[in-house]
Amino acid sequence: MPETPRPQDTGDGPGGVTGQVTGQVTGQVGEILPPGPARASTERDHRGCSPGGSHGGAQGPSSGPAGIPASPPEGSPEDSAQGPTPGHRGDEVQQAPRARPPSSPLAGPGATVPRASVPLSFLAAGGIGLIGFGLAVSLAAPRAVEAPNLPGVVAAVHVGVLAFLTTSVLGALHQFAPVVGGRPLRSETVARVTMVAMVVAAWLLPTGFAHGPEALIATGGVIGATAVCLAAWNLSGPLASRDGGVPVVGLRISLSYLVLTVAFGVTYAFDRQAGWFALAPNRVVAHAHLGLLGWLGLTYIAVA
Repeated sequence: MPETPRPQDTGDGPGGVTGQVTGQVTGQVGEILPPGPARASTERDHRGCSPGGSHGGAQGPSSGPAGIPASPPEGSPEDSAQGPTPGHRGDEVQQAPRARPPSSPLAGPGATVPRASVPLSFLAAGGIGLIGFGLAVSLAAPRAVEAPNLPGVVAAVHVGVLAFLTTSVLGALHQFAPVVGGRPLRSETVARVTMVAMVVAAWLLPTGFAHGPEALIATGGVIGATAVCLAAWNLSGPLASRDGGVPVVGLRISLSYLVLTVAFGVTYAFDRQAGWFALAPNRVVAHAHLGLLGWLGLTYIAVA
């Protein structure tokens, strides 16, 4: 009985001719090619055509959707053959450099200025002094030209110079000096004490001139001198800078004139009781010029 002819091998099975030829060719290419990315690529291509790949029916673990070869799992021989992928350094992942945080808005010259309440307190007191000066001038005006040395006229002048001008300018310097000098005040607490002492002295002195007693003038002079010395010490921090240029130099000189003016004033205040020397008009005028031109005038020029 004749044998039934066996179906010819189509090469699609695991033992087909195609699979054998492909295996032989891949082995020969593997022997020729050096180990590296090219050989790993050839092996992946062979897996795509070998049984279990896209031509073998069921997809193997190394095949992706629609027969597209998937990347080998991490740590596989093919992965080590290809070497480290971009963005990796061995087993460590290279991280992008982190952006630097924005600098503090308080950095730089803005960080040297005191709290706004420090200069504003001086300026508020100076505004009240301006109102008081207007009232004092209205009362002393009828006699100011005929007798400028009258107690009421002297009191009105001190209200304008101390309670209004000096208090306001000192407040501005507590803000302006740290800016131009690039250094902070030595103490904000001392600045607040200076403001209180200056306001007290600015009203005690005119009251003593207008109504007495004489001890009130001496007391006001001592408190005013203390306030000026505290201000000079506090402002010496920013004014010690060498980078401020002409404004810093001008403020140093004007602050020196303020100390000199107060020294003359305290001496005159005690001389009214002790009688050490006669308060001639020219000496009083010298005291006024030191304050108006040396202290206030030069300060306005320095900050202009």
